[in-house]
Amino acid sequence: MSELQPDESKINLFVQGVLGHADFDERVDSQPDINTDQALHIAGRAIALLAPVMGLFTLKFLLYALSMIPYLVLPWMAKIVTDNVLLGQEFGTTEVRYPPFMDPLLDVVQARNHCRLC
Repeated sequence: MSELQPDESKINLFVQGVLGHADFDERVDSQPDINTDQALHIAGRAIALLAPVMGLFTLKFLLYALSMIPYLVLPWMAKIVTDNVLLGQEFGTTEVRYPPFMDPLLDVVQARNHCRLC
């Protein structure tokens, strides 16, 4: 019948652990300085925790990159309207050159008359 009775020392250890009487360090940060190995270990563990949702992070980055396209193109669109429509200048006569990512748009717009751009 003693087999069914739990061991009192195990119960005491469990109660001490639950009630917070176990031995632990009460200080928040006992070792504030970490070395390179520990930092790499923490970074690796964080990446491992993010591995299941890596597709979501990739999608978020791609959507963010796509959302930046209007901010890259809009100032140059304003330059086209200002120089070629309002001032009536031809393409390539200003000192400021257009960036390479504007080439497809410039190919469409250059052949048109400044009155037909708007």
